[in-house]
Amino acid sequence: MTMSENWNAIRQNLNSVKTSVVVLFCACLFGIIEYCLWGRTHWEEGALLMALLFLGAYDQLRRPMMSATTKASRITSWLLLIAAGLVMLLSSSLTTEELSMGRTLCKNCAIFMLASALSLRFDGAKPALSFFPLFLLAIVILPLYEYLLLEFSYPMRLVSTAASAFLARLFMVPVSFEDTTLFWNDQAITITDACSGISLLSLLFFLEYLIARKSEAPAWKKWCWASLLLIWVIVGNALRQLLTFGLFTIMGEKVFEQTPHFLLGCLFIVVTSLLIWFSSLFFNFDNKPQEKEKKE
Repeated sequence: MTMSENWNAIRQNLNSVKTSVVVLFCACLFGIIEYCLWGRTHWEEGALLMALLFLGAYDQLRRPMMSATTKASRITSWLLLIAAGLVMLLSSSLTTEELSMGRTLCKNCAIFMLASALSLRFDGAKPALSFFPLFLLAIVILPLYEYLLLEFSYPMRLVSTAASAFLARLFMVPVSFEDTTLFWNDQAITITDACSGISLLSLLFFLEYLIARKSEAPAWKKWCWASLLLIWVIVGNALRQLLTFGLFTIMGEKVFEQTPHFLLGCLFIVVTSLLIWFSSLFFNFDNKPQEKEKKE
C-alpha cells in the first residue's frame, strides 16, 4: 500500500472504530507518562518498547476495520468491567509498603480491562481483539517493564544454568550446577541478574516484529512463532554462559572485565537473532510463493 492509501485507511478507521482508536491513544499516553515518571536506569529499553508500540499502532490502524457490536460482546464488556472493579478493590486492600508494586500491578491491570471493555462495548469483538495486544503493551508492559524483568530474570537464569550444564555434559565436561551456579572441579561461576539476557527482551521483541510485519502469514502462525522467543533467549544465554565458563577456566577473573563481557553480550545478541531469523524460515514466512500464485 502507498502512503496515501495507508492514511486513507487510518481516516476510515477513525470513523468506523472511533472508540477503540481514542482508547488506544489514551492508553499510549498513559503508558508513556507513567513510564517517564518512574526513576529509570536504562531508558533505551523503554524507547524500544515505545517504538514497538507506535509501529504496532500504525500497522493496526492502516488495516480496514468495521464496528460490529453483538449481544455477546456487550455482555463480555460488562463482565470485564466487573472484573476491573474487583481488581481495583484488591489493589486498595494491599496497604503494606512491601506490596506497593502489587497495588500498581492491580491498578494497571484494572485499567487494561477497562480499555478492553470499552472497545468491546462500542466496536465489537474483532476490533477489540485487534487492539488487545496494544492495550496490554501500553498499559501493563511498558510502565511495569523493569518490574516484569525482575520477576522473570531468576526463573530464566535457573533454566539457562541447567541448559548450560546439559550442553557441557554433551561434550563430556563434568559440570554440575546448583540454582544459578555452575561447578567444575574447584571452580564456580554464578550467573547474576545482569547476565540473564532478559534485559534485551525489548530489542528482541522489536526484531521479531520487524520480521513478522513484512509477512502475510496468518496471525496465529505469527503468534506461535513469537511465543518461542523465550526459548531462543534461553538457548542463546546458555551458550554464552557455557563460553563464559570455559573462558573463566582459562582466563580467570579477566573474563568478567568490560571488554570480554561486552563481546560475550554481543555474541548472545547475534546468536539469539540468528535463532529468531532461522525459526521464521521454519514457519514459512517467505511470501514469494503467494506472490507467484497471484501473478498466475
